[in-house]
Amino acid sequence: MIFVEKIDENGERKEDVKEQYAVEAVSVTDAATIIAGHLDGFNFSLEEVTKMQIKEVFLQERVDGIRPYDYPIFIAKLALTATDDYGIEKKQNFRYMIEDRTFEYAYQRLQAKMEDSVSDIEIISIVLSPIVEAIEAEKKEA
Repeated sequence: MIFVEKIDENGERKEDVKEQYAVEAVSVTDAATIIAGHLDGFNFSLEEVTKMQIKEVFLQERVDGIRPYDYPIFIAKLALTATDDYGIEKKQNFRYMIEDRTFEYAYQRLQAKMEDSVSDIEIISIVLSPIVEAIEAEKKEA
C-alpha cells in the first residue's frame, strides 16, 4: 500500500491517496526497491508490501516503453482441472491478472488465452482490482 501526495489542477495539495501497485519481483524487499525507483521524484510513503501469487499476467503492449492506454486491471480466479499419470483428476485454483478496457474485454481476452490449454478450465470470478499500475521487471540483456 502506497500513500501518494496528489496535486490538483490548481497546484494545491490534495489529501493523501492510497494506491496499490503490482510488481514483478523475487521478494518483498525487491518489490519495495522497484516501487521506490518507479516513484522516484514523487512524495510518497510505502506502508505495506504483500505477496500475491499470480499464475500469468496479460498486460497491454508497450509503445516506446510506455503503455498507450490507462486501462484498469482485473484479477481472475480460475480452476484448472488436469488428469495426472494415474488417471486421477486434480483441480487447482490460480489467479491471473488482465489489463484491459472493460470487464467484457478482459473476459474475452482471458478466454482467448486459455482456449489452447490442455486442462479443463472454469472461470470462477473476474473482479476489478484496486491496483493502479502493474510494474514489470526490467529484462536483463543476455
